[in-house]
Amino acid sequence: MDGFEVPVEALRDAGRAAGAAAADLAGLPLAQAVGAVEEALPGGAAGAAAVALAAAWRARLAAAAAALDQQAGALRAAADGYDRAEHGVVAALVVQR
Repeated sequence: MDGFEVPVEALRDAGRAAGAAAADLAGLPLAQAVGAVEEALPGGAAGAAAVALAAAWRARLAAAAAALDQQAGALRAAADGYDRAEHGVVAALVVQR
């Protein structure tokens, strides 16, 4: 087989799935869940640890969601690029006939 065959719709589907996963990840209530520990044990070591854990989870979830969102954009851009290339080749072939 010469050339390449790219499943453009599969790239678009993967981009949509990654975008949805990013939104889902960003919405996880992990930090709120440990907030209950801090409220129940204010001023203690467990409460302070819960505050630190909540901050770390928020930061990691935001970073992971941003990375997934960036990947989703890259997949969509790849799909658009392959689609444009394919249409350009088809148009060039039609003109050459």
